[in-house]
Amino acid sequence: MKLIDNMKNWKHDLVKNCKYYLIAPIAIIVLGLIMLFVQGVNFGIDFTGGTAVSVQFGEEISNQKIYDERVNEIEDVMAEFGLKLALDQRMGEGASTKIQVRYQDIPGKSSEEMATITEDFVKALEEKYVDFKVTNDNRISASASASLLLNALLAVSIAVVLIVIYLALRFKQVLFGVCSIISLLHDVFIMIAFMLIFNLEISSTFIAALITIIGYSINNNVVIFDRIRENLKLMPGASISDITNVSIKQSLTRTIITTLTTFVVIFGLLFIGISGITTFVLPITIGLVASIYSAIFVASPLWAVMNKKKINKD
Repeated sequence: MKLIDNMKNWKHDLVKNCKYYLIAPIAIIVLGLIMLFVQGVNFGIDFTGGTAVSVQFGEEISNQKIYDERVNEIEDVMAEFGLKLALDQRMGEGASTKIQVRYQDIPGKSSEEMATITEDFVKALEEKYVDFKVTNDNRISASASASLLLNALLAVSIAVVLIVIYLALRFKQVLFGVCSIISLLHDVFIMIAFMLIFNLEISSTFIAALITIIGYSINNNVVIFDRIRENLKLMPGASISDITNVSIKQSLTRTIITTLTTFVVIFGLLFIGISGITTFVLPITIGLVASIYSAIFVASPLWAVMNKKKINKD
């Protein structure tokens, strides 16, 4: 707790140095844009379309080691046909346990050609491993995935508008809403930039992580803004900068404890080892760090700067 007490007594002027805190995020976002033009977006099967094949073993997959061994065996056969595993998922229990594997279409191959490749892959799988039984294979439509993305973007857009209205009504000042949206966009762009920089796959789990962080980001901002609103009444003779600095430092304890608690849960999910969850954990981790940074170093200091300019104009 000594570290938290030291941060509360931190003499650094967060508002005065606001512009310096924007350098790192802008650099990351610009690098992300460069990588976008250099290598494009690594869309997952959810957005490109592909095939899902379910394999039944006639045995219980009792632990992760056996599961991994089975997935590796399936991957070995996939490699013979130029297929690359995009996602694996355990389905069912006991002797009826299945593993569903998903793979993207091979670039340049038509739907008909992919159907033939899948048919050959299934035959090879059943011939090589006689205890494997392919129960079904399905095409995954890219158009359905595009609809998912559009609906997600629509939901985010509606949420942004409602957030501005809510914060404007709660704090009786539109600037709180404006700064929260800037902070929110900061978090979203940082998450996307990291995915582009490291060429990580963007799938439906990333969209879920994005929406989760939006809620987390707004919550962090509301906590500090609420403290600013209280201190505006408790510190009538103080400047906007002083009130903002004090409010941020007073909120650090709650912000740090909330973040550490969230990280415990996130890392717990990481150790479960299920691929569908691990692809969700990394974007969430990036988003959590970005949301804490923006709440402390972007949203509130920016509000103070904008509010001082507004007062000077008036």
